[in-house]
Amino acid sequence: MFQKWAIQNRMSDPADFGYLVRPLPANAKSLSAIVQGVLVHSDWLAAYGLTTDRALSRETLPVAERLRQVLTLDSSTLDVQRSPEKRVPATCRDYALMLCSFLRSKGTPARLRCGFASYLGGNAWEDHWVFEYRNTHTNQWQLADAQ
Repeated sequence: MFQKWAIQNRMSDPADFGYLVRPLPANAKSLSAIVQGVLVHSDWLAAYGLTTDRALSRETLPVAERLRQVLTLDSSTLDVQRSPEKRVPATCRDYALMLCSFLRSKGTPARLRCGFASYLGGNAWEDHWVFEYRNTHTNQWQLADAQ
C-alpha cells in the first residue's frame, strides 16, 4: 500500500549517483545531517560570510542534478560534511527532496509536503517544504524537516 512512496521518480532518483547513496545510513536523522552537510540554505549565505551572488537555482532540479553540483564543489563522499563555502546553495524544497530521495533509496516510503506558515519570517506567510516518511516502528507517517 505504501510502496508507491518508496519508488524513485524523475525528481527523486539519484541516477548515476546511487553508488554514493547506497553506503549511507538508513535512518532519517543521520540522513538529515548528511543533507545539511552538503547544502546551505540560500537565505543563510550571509550568515556564513558567503557572498550572496553565488549561483542559486530557484529552479526545481532533480536530485541527480543537485548531487552533480555538490560533487563539482567537493568530490568527497556524501557523508563528509563540507564547509559552508563547499556546500550548494539550496532552498527548503531541495533539502526535503534530497532526504526523500535518500530514504527511498533505502526502501523507506517518503514523500514531500508543502505548506504555508507565518512563523518563518515574521508576519508574512511563507511556503516551507518538509517531508514525511513511514516510521517502521510505529507504522505511521512521521513528519520531519530536513533543513
